[in-house]
Amino acid sequence: MKSDHLANVELKSLRILNNLLQNPNITVVAETMAMQPSGVSYHLNKLRESLQDPLLVQVGREMQLTQKALTLAPKLSALLSEVDNVLFFDEFDPHSLNRHFRIAMQDIGAEALIPILVTKLREIAPNVVIDVVNWPKNVEQQMLEGKVDIAVNAIVKLSSQLYGYQLNNMPLSLVTSRNHVLAKSNHAISDIFDYPHVRVFPTALGEGLVDDLAIRLGKVRTVVATASTFSVLSSIIESSDIVGVFATGAAQRLGKDAFYSTVIKEIPPIPLHCFWHQRVHHDPAHQFIRNLIIEISQQIIEDLKLAKSKIDPLANK
Repeated sequence: MKSDHLANVELKSLRILNNLLQNPNITVVAETMAMQPSGVSYHLNKLRESLQDPLLVQVGREMQLTQKALTLAPKLSALLSEVDNVLFFDEFDPHSLNRHFRIAMQDIGAEALIPILVTKLREIAPNVVIDVVNWPKNVEQQMLEGKVDIAVNAIVKLSSQLYGYQLNNMPLSLVTSRNHVLAKSNHAISDIFDYPHVRVFPTALGEGLVDDLAIRLGKVRTVVATASTFSVLSSIIESSDIVGVFATGAAQRLGKDAFYSTVIKEIPPIPLHCFWHQRVHHDPAHQFIRNLIIEISQQIIEDLKLAKSKIDPLANK
């Protein structure tokens, strides 16, 4: 009977359950693992049937662990760690690693992350070379083809062939020149559409939300320039009445003497992920690099003092 039950248990389901036992919230775990809540629920229901226990039950507005789940929690975490140790036991020495890694991200994020990454690598993995590419329109295809190793940006849904780690939920901010009318007085949210906009391209997620806001307000968003680099867009904004809507992390890196920025509360924050292809998910060298990138990124975000959602630091897809 036990072997029959085990035949119906997937490793991915156990990893999802492990995350749920640490953070019993289907929505949060789904966001962290770049999945849909329905996918998390599907795996949970399969385990409920196999283990013959509800595992998590609704109590008021919260999900609580059953007694069996409480008993499972420390054992399952240890079991999954042991599985990783058994299957991926090769000793890894970063100092002897000799390899190139190509990272795709937008320029202003790279300005914050890459110098810290390179400095750390010189100390612990001096033979690693980092190639930075500006965010391509077809980043997912490039990852599928092995042309990009790691990508960092906002994304809603990952391909089934990609793994993701949610770094944070990033709010969007209006950015204008310091001398702009909007920077000098209180304004209604609809007022931002009275001025021409620059558009971050090809990153469509945040821009799509700005377009949706204009439609909801009955306004027309006039775009006069698009670019994939923030340096170009900020140069356009700096000495004009043109405005932009950037990720708050990017907005806060612009010079405060030249630029004004304020968070747009009418637009929901967007999920910021580090993601990679499944073929390198268990590659020790890739694990080393991406964990370092995640660690540095989270410290940068912490320094920005952004409001953080509850995110399980052990979660993966």
